[in-house]
Amino acid sequence: MMRTFKRPAVRSVMFQIGYEDGRTAYLWVDGHGGSGDDHLVGAIAKQQQEQGLIPPGNVTSIRRVR
Repeated sequence: MMRTFKRPAVRSVMFQIGYEDGRTAYLWVDGHGGSGDDHLVGAIAKQQQEQGLIPPGNVTSIRRVR
């Protein structure tokens, strides 16, 4: 008898980034843990701003979308 193993899916979570001037950007984080790890997204957003992946500016809110 052959057994098949189901590979765990890579969990991707989307966050909405709100800026001081009213702009909104979206950020996808692959391999993100549960909602208890959401506090780490601020540092990830800052890194992505430095890399030019999301717009620069003062971030006022970060909200988990899905």
